[in-house]
Amino acid sequence: MKAINLLPPDLRGAAKRASKPSVAAEAPAGIGAYVVLGALAACVVALAAYVLTTNTVKDRQAKLEATTAQAAATTQRVAQLKPYADFQAMAETRIQTVKDLASSRFDWEQAMRDVSRAIPADVTLSSLTGSVSTASGGSGSSVRGSIAAPALELKGCTSGQKQVATLLSRLRNVDGVTRVSLSKSLKPAAAATGSVSTPTEGGCGKGRPPAFDVVAFFEGSKVPASVQDLTVQAAAASATPAAGAAATPSNGATATPTPTPSATPQGGGS
Repeated sequence: MKAINLLPPDLRGAAKRASKPSVAAEAPAGIGAYVVLGALAACVVALAAYVLTTNTVKDRQAKLEATTAQAAATTQRVAQLKPYADFQAMAETRIQTVKDLASSRFDWEQAMRDVSRAIPADVTLSSLTGSVSTASGGSGSSVRGSIAAPALELKGCTSGQKQVATLLSRLRNVDGVTRVSLSKSLKPAAAATGSVSTPTEGGCGKGRPPAFDVVAFFEGSKVPASVQDLTVQAAAASATPAAGAAATPSNGATATPTPTPSATPQGGGS
């Protein structure tokens, strides 16, 4: 079927000319709308991202402030409880020290009793020194310093070398004694006047009786190094006994041997 144009001839060209500009005018209006919509969408997305970021930052700042406050409270609590922790540590240290001392305690009373029974009647002691280690006491002799164990150092005189040998034999039989060392056993030099047989001081007999220096070791009762250090510190802090005072073992036990003016029987077996 063929289309028929019903418009008058004078209007047929005008209608064609009018239709072309309208199409050209409508085209730009459609692109602008899409541009505006895209810009609006971008703004919405940017605004949403900004809001989300701001909320996240605020939330994390709130968590940081809460954590900081909790850390400050914890630090303050720790500072308040620190004295109790220090006291607990000090108490545990002292308890351990007491345990070490108790486990390594040397029975000086029994040792003195056994030694007094072992000394022959014709032996006179001028000094008796007890120490638990080489650094905590003793006269500083080379024999005493050779073994780090409790020991008794006996000095005195007797009527002869045979009696010194008897003393050594009896000391070896004392319970707990593991070693007996003789530092010296010498007769004193003769008097310049050449006088004969005169009684000597201390009740050791006439003439020139030998003076001995004997050390009896109790190596089965060695004291740990930590306890020895404590003993040395205690000995340094204590007052130095006056000359001629009773001998005192370094770990606190009391010994009361003094120079005897005459031979006093202390007989008895070991």
